[in-house]
Amino acid sequence: MYLIATFAVLQLMTMVVRATINPYHYQNPGQLDVYSFSDSRHQMLAQKLVNKIVPSSSIPSQSKSHVVNPTSFGADPTGVNDSTVQLQAAVNFLVNFGTTKDAQGRINLGGAVLDLDGGIFSISDTILFPPGYSSFSIYHGSLIARSNFTSAAGSYLLQIGSLGKCTSTSGGSNNKNCNSDISITEVTIDGRQFAFGGLSVWDSMNINIGPSLYVVGYVGVGVSLQGSGAGFIHESWFGQFPPGSPKPIVSTGTAILLNSGQHDCDIFNIIIFSGLVGVNTTNGANRLQGVHTWNLAGSHGGTGIRLHKGSGRINNCYLDYAPLVIGIEDYQNENKKYVIGNDIAIVEGNLFLGSSTMVLEAGHKNTIVSNLIVTGNIFHSNNVINATVILDESNGNKFINVENMIMENNEVGQKMESSGKKLSTRATDTAALLIGTKNITINFDQPLIFSSSIGIDPLSVKCFLHGEFATAISTSVNGNEVTIHLSEVVPSWVNYSSVTCSVDQSRRRSPAH
Repeated sequence: MYLIATFAVLQLMTMVVRATINPYHYQNPGQLDVYSFSDSRHQMLAQKLVNKIVPSSSIPSQSKSHVVNPTSFGADPTGVNDSTVQLQAAVNFLVNFGTTKDAQGRINLGGAVLDLDGGIFSISDTILFPPGYSSFSIYHGSLIARSNFTSAAGSYLLQIGSLGKCTSTSGGSNNKNCNSDISITEVTIDGRQFAFGGLSVWDSMNINIGPSLYVVGYVGVGVSLQGSGAGFIHESWFGQFPPGSPKPIVSTGTAILLNSGQHDCDIFNIIIFSGLVGVNTTNGANRLQGVHTWNLAGSHGGTGIRLHKGSGRINNCYLDYAPLVIGIEDYQNENKKYVIGNDIAIVEGNLFLGSSTMVLEAGHKNTIVSNLIVTGNIFHSNNVINATVILDESNGNKFINVENMIMENNEVGQKMESSGKKLSTRATDTAALLIGTKNITINFDQPLIFSSSIGIDPLSVKCFLHGEFATAISTSVNGNEVTIHLSEVVPSWVNYSSVTCSVDQSRRRSPAH
């Protein structure tokens, strides 16, 4: 009896001591407090063990680690079983880390990480990071669409935020940027041709996408930024169809869509290897640099880059048989008043390979090309002879005027140049003055982009004589022709004399250049 009583007292004392030393263990039965180890190396090893074996039902509402692994919630990292519910549970747990709000009312998650830990997770529905949170990331793993992935219109494998304004509990009722400070790195997203899209980001700011994002298998869109600004998409790969797959019959996908009030995005060092459209961008503040589009060729209906409203910056990109399409939106209305759209673009230092070209698309019946600069590009057609610029005046639309446009200092392949396929808004040509001549006409139809219906701006014409004969001259313009009027006939004693004229189709709305 004495021994039993003594044992009971010792057991009670031990429980009291343990509760004093390590209350976590008793408050959270069946779990291990990694901080009960004094050595940081042991804490790290213990945390790895916890991440692998602790069931989701026993994870505490608050954790000292802001790294969440979906396998802790029962997700299958081999991709065999459906992990939709478990992944969403991991996301829902992660957003509970936040306890404070930033200046715009979003809950700050303190850099919380959804660590996929190299796993392959197959899902049948969208994984949603809800609106109202900032400072979190998704890292290092793969999301794969299952054959029964939701058929709901416009569904993506991964979605940040949602359509609609923020609320008082999600980013603040007066804040249109419901999420902020987001990073998605080293992630593969494969729609397997079952999903409409890979990744969508709604009404968010400061989004880092890359490096090493691989998005493939989307039917609609690879990555979409809708109403989101200050985005950075970089050093990643996109394709509707995997490399080496059988040649597709129909391409429908757009790799990157920047739309719906999206602004200030930087697309840098991207490779797009399949799909109908490479990048579709709608805002003049966006910049594309180092984008290599070798998706569907223009001869098959593909587009490498599309400036949807004729605005943006395209610098040092590589359009590989897939054209650059610039939709022009400025126009003249029924009252012959100039209607200003968003058109302002620069296309500089790009390589157009093979049959790739630049297409100007008229958006209205009376379209005005304005504020477009195209300079320093190379049109390298190999053995293909094609124009540097194609005018799309389909659907009854046409170009009627050109203002503040500059296209110059571009280079073409030797065969294109010898075939007269180098085009510009500016041109210079020389004609010999024959004895007895008093008027001579130079026709600029061939080198100029636009037809004689737009013609040469008379104020741009600059002509000068050179050779053995000098006299006063004047000029007149008819369409793309310039006629030089000499004040006297070229005399018989002249062995050689000529006139050189430089012209521009673009009118200047400002005296500044």
